[in-house]
Amino acid sequence: MERVVLPFSGLASWVLILGGCLATLQVLGINIQPLLTVGGVSGIVVGLSAQSVMSNMISGINLVSPFCAQATYVAAGLLLDCR
Repeated sequence: MERVVLPFSGLASWVLILGGCLATLQVLGINIQPLLTVGGVSGIVVGLSAQSVMSNMISGINLVSPFCAQATYVAAGLLLDCR
């Protein structure tokens, strides 16, 4: 199985494996509609929750940028090189 999954990126391989599992469950006669509903609602919840975190991180980067003068900063675990 490693030889099949290795060429794909991490996210793409997980999507393919999950899609295959869901297709297999559907063929076996198991209703997957509740699983898809939970997945969709969870995606919306995570997206709305991460919205403020991402906004604050981008605002912090914008605050640091004007003060850059041939320097390197680390903010929120990100390396900001102002050269």
